[in-house]
Amino acid sequence: MFTQLVHIGDLHIKPGPRRERIYAALDRIIAEGSVLPRLGAWLLPGDINDILGRQMAIEDRLAVSERFVQMADRAPLLIVEGNHDAKRDLEIFAKLKAKYPITVVTEPKIVHVVLATGQQASVFCFPYPTRARFVAAGVAPGDVVDSAALALDVIFDQAATDLAKAR
Repeated sequence: MFTQLVHIGDLHIKPGPRRERIYAALDRIIAEGSVLPRLGAWLLPGDINDILGRQMAIEDRLAVSERFVQMADRAPLLIVEGNHDAKRDLEIFAKLKAKYPITVVTEPKIVHVVLATGQQASVFCFPYPTRARFVAAGVAPGDVVDSAALALDVIFDQAATDLAKAR
């Protein structure tokens, strides 16, 4: 038996003329996804916000929250921090109350999810590895590229091992 997943990325919500078109598109995706007969989960792999432009205003956070609750009332919602999402900016969405959980992932890890179909899934979530993350972890700015390559090898090797165990 298969499960349907709805994958939505790069919303880049911010004040401006594009905002209403983004909400209209998101509303359509939610409407069409909500009637899928085997909907298991919603996946948002980052860039809900747009810190490189102007950040979401409070009215945007409220509008997005309403949509996220609507989604999570139908199936679990998994949000992964992207490079345009400010550190710790998305975690507030995990506090929203809905029928299914809203999970916000800010560090690389395997997330085990009970899907709306009753099946279980293990999802490797990998937030965007910004240069700032490595520097904040103590890596010298000039060493980020070499250190990142080593760190990513370890992260992906561990993820492969964990996913094989989950299978």
